[in-house]
Amino acid sequence: MERFRRMRLDAGMLLCGAALLMFGGAVPHALGQACQTPLFVQEGSVEANVMILFDNSGSMNHAIHHPDYDPNTVYAGGYNSSSNYYVSKDGYVVKNGGRKAYLVKSYNQSGRYEGNYLNWIFWHATEEQRDTLPRVTRIMVAHEVVSDIIANSEGVRSAMELWGRWVL
Repeated sequence: MERFRRMRLDAGMLLCGAALLMFGGAVPHALGQACQTPLFVQEGSVEANVMILFDNSGSMNHAIHHPDYDPNTVYAGGYNSSSNYYVSKDGYVVKNGGRKAYLVKSYNQSGRYEGNYLNWIFWHATEEQRDTLPRVTRIMVAHEVVSDIIANSEGVRSAMELWGRWVL
């Protein structure tokens, strides 16, 4: 039985070795064939020397939480804690007997708020906490950070800078 296992192991190693010899040289060549510069950058008059990618999916439209909010706590209130709610314009929202909070939309889409966060805002946060809610979404923060990096770095020509606009 032991001899049979050893023969299968030796045969497997032989096949792996043969595959490496046959295809081993093709791997580096295949990797070298990848596009080194995105097509939209190739169309520009100056080559970018930095490409920054970040998530611009719908989840990036979530509002930034107040530092006192604990997402690990389920807060009671008038919203479904596990649902998302959408804000189509910036402004004050009044709930729960006159408690008001300034909610924000994102750049070109509605801002997203988790129901649990809205329960904290309108049923548990103090007036001072509601007055100091962050008025930005994740994509707004990402845009600001990337813009600052580009603006404060010498010799950086980014794909987004060359393209002339942000795609959001």
